Amino acid sequence: MCSNRSAGSEDGYGRAHLPAAHRTAARSMQAEATTNKEVLAKFGLSEAVMKVFGQLLDQFDAAVKIGSDGRAGHIGATRRSR
Repeated sequence: MCSNRSAGSEDGYGRAHLPAAHRTAARSMQAEATTNKEVLAKFGLSEAVMKVFGQLLDQFDAAVKIGSDGRAGHIGATRRSR
């Protein structure tokens, strides 16, 4: 069954669809880790790991945007062809 819900919309049970929920959680963790980086450094978290994590989140956001843009284009094309 095909769903017309967009990424990040709720599924009727109050749960957000992925990847929006994961993106929000990951960005929240990144913000908390940045705020507490001195404490986390004592447990082995390096500045390099934080930098790569941020870069990977940016790449994931870009990939999600490409997918959303492609889906919107596909939906628009389908509607125009009817």
